[in-house]
Amino acid sequence: MPDDRELAIRNTLGMAVVFFIVFVVAGLLHVANASIAGVIVACLCLFVVSIFIISIYAKVAADNIGFQIWARRLFYYSAVLIAFGLIVEIAIRSRSIPPTSSNGIVAVPSKYSPDCFASISNGRWEKVICDPKVSQKSAFCGTQKWVWTQSDAKTCPLSAMNPARALAVFKGLHVMFMGDSMVRMAYHSFNKMLDPVKYQMPFNSTLKHADMKYRTNASDVTVSFVWSPKAQDIAEHLEDNSTLPKVHYLVLGASLWDALHEHDISLYKSRLDRIGKAIPKKTTVAWVQPTTVIDALLMTPEKRQYMTEAIVDEYRRAASSSSLPTLVNVFLESRNVSLSREDSSVDGVHYSHDVYDVLAQMLANGYALNFRQLFSKSPKSNVGGKVTGSMSSPKYGAALVA
Repeated sequence: MPDDRELAIRNTLGMAVVFFIVFVVAGLLHVANASIAGVIVACLCLFVVSIFIISIYAKVAADNIGFQIWARRLFYYSAVLIAFGLIVEIAIRSRSIPPTSSNGIVAVPSKYSPDCFASISNGRWEKVICDPKVSQKSAFCGTQKWVWTQSDAKTCPLSAMNPARALAVFKGLHVMFMGDSMVRMAYHSFNKMLDPVKYQMPFNSTLKHADMKYRTNASDVTVSFVWSPKAQDIAEHLEDNSTLPKVHYLVLGASLWDALHEHDISLYKSRLDRIGKAIPKKTTVAWVQPTTVIDALLMTPEKRQYMTEAIVDEYRRAASSSSLPTLVNVFLESRNVSLSREDSSVDGVHYSHDVYDVLAQMLANGYALNFRQLFSKSPKSNVGGKVTGSMSSPKYGAALVA
């Protein structure tokens, strides 16, 4: 800094402008996912612009004989390197590069068969035998566990995800649940799977029909819920791109309210077609079929007339025969999860939390099946410091050091 105050202020402002321009260019390179060739081209362009600005506005430097000789040479050399770098960048981008999931995992076409995806919904509840030593000292020791019918480590590696693996799978992603109360319960279980210690399911009844959002600090996962109880609501949300943020995994499901309030299966089918056409591209999507309805436990005359298991099953078949199974990545037949769990339902529609915990596991496995590496690699333990986030880039770091 010079002793002259006016010069010091001017130099400070000038340096601020320089840093602002550099950070803007760096941000554009990051958004564009530029290669090292693109970074070099950007640096050379900044260099050429700098020479041009000096030659016009900095007369003292521009009149220097050394600047006049070297600036002209470096200008031509830079122009040649820029042209060469652009050719390299175009060649790199024109190659067939495998798409990546939003958390940086290469989306190699899945080797898992359609039968594997279908087997996500297939399983059974098994009673866990209590330890005799524990049962003698406990007032209650009965429990059940869900077991997948097909779970081969190579052909179909379905497995229960603990919080560490779930956070590794969904690191940095936005998962959105959009649908009715069944989808809302799966949303709560999904959050509990990611963060079992801190997450607390809200018991405020006013939130039942409200949008919600939860974010885990551990792995920067955002999970949101949009209350959309009818297929019409989901279609409108998907068609209105201005209200739909960038979502990496979209979980949809609606039919119970259509059966209860619309009473029109053909209208429901047409809205499913709208949903299929409005599904965002490059987004992994899951559709969740309704769980079993227990007629004897339905609590209102309207539900006993319009929302019986037989009627709801017609809506299931309508979704299964629509274009949705071929357009979404995961199609869950959730009815299997609720079978033999009728004693845990109090209103004929909703079940105990363990049913939705299984749905959350199904949804997590369904997403992971679309990216082979999510099953082939174990999550790394956080040893030696914080895990780097989306801003870490070896290429940009090397350019900065250079």
